[in-house]
Amino acid sequence: MGPDDPMLKNYTHLMTLTAIALGAEPKLAEKEMYEAMELELKLVNFSADDMVRRDPERGNNRFQLWQLKSHFPLINFEQYVKTVFKGLANVSPNHTVIIREIEYFTGIQHILTTTPKRVIANYVAWRLVQGFSPFLPPTAREPFYQFKANQTGMFNSAPPDRWEDCVTLSVIMMDMPVGKLFVEHFFERERAMTKMQELTGFLKGEFIKQLHVLDWMDESTRRRAVEKAGMIEYKNGFPEVLFNDTWMDEHWGIVIKPKEYLLHLTIRIKLARYAEELMRLGQPLDRTMWYQSPAQVDAYYAPNNNEMIFPAGIMQFPFLTLGVPNYITYGMVGAVIGHEVSHAFDDQGGRYDELGNLND
Repeated sequence: MGPDDPMLKNYTHLMTLTAIALGAEPKLAEKEMYEAMELELKLVNFSADDMVRRDPERGNNRFQLWQLKSHFPLINFEQYVKTVFKGLANVSPNHTVIIREIEYFTGIQHILTTTPKRVIANYVAWRLVQGFSPFLPPTAREPFYQFKANQTGMFNSAPPDRWEDCVTLSVIMMDMPVGKLFVEHFFERERAMTKMQELTGFLKGEFIKQLHVLDWMDESTRRRAVEKAGMIEYKNGFPEVLFNDTWMDEHWGIVIKPKEYLLHLTIRIKLARYAEELMRLGQPLDRTMWYQSPAQVDAYYAPNNNEMIFPAGIMQFPFLTLGVPNYITYGMVGAVIGHEVSHAFDDQGGRYDELGNLND
């Protein structure tokens, strides 16, 4: 794909319009956003495709921090890592670092050292603005909707209402406080939790029964599969700590300032969450943690913890409807549970053992 490709022209046009909306001079914006797009195109050329990246073993490249200088002499990883963790956790040159994309960093280090700093700064600024595009005024967001329509051909698709954006952002950014409100006011806790435990327990047992009678699986593999299936942890509904006021105040005692812009508040929340994550360096793994809001309508399998997460948001109509025949319940939420269980043994999840360690 070259710079004259219609999709890239559409992308560059979006970049230019956004820069102009933020105050850039049109001719200069057109020139500099084109240069930023060219830089991104060079970076993309070193990126592996999705199928290659699905292999978790390929990305498990362990180095001690001090070793990275000899592998990537043009990137000062040690300074970068220490800057990121400054004031949050102690980092030594002997700390282990996992580099998921060796070929990528090998290639881009030369690009970064030969590209003008202004081009790099413009590209970083663009990606930052792109990431926060939902916070732009309606007129500045319009080019993003047009870009999506041009890329997908869906010209009659209406952009989401502002209230939908607000709800989505609230659930993602304030996952636990919003989750608590949802569980308190809209979730039939006792009945739904009891039914979900019944469903997950039954399907787990049936899956293990099927493993015992498979005629194409050797005994060694069967034993490991049964052990892993038996140790899958099911996190249903919400974490118990959700109703611990001390914990909630400690982790979510963020005070909204008078007349504070939503963007500023969002950045403060993101920084606080990132700091919490970084401060866990060197700490024992907390398997009770949830990384998703109880209010979200979703379900997923986490291979590195060997656990299934079914938030309260999915434990309601139309997936889990209390009082209906079991065949409806198993056809709706049972299908979701079975689908997620299969991820524990697919081409990615199957590379992790019963404890969530990468161990094919």
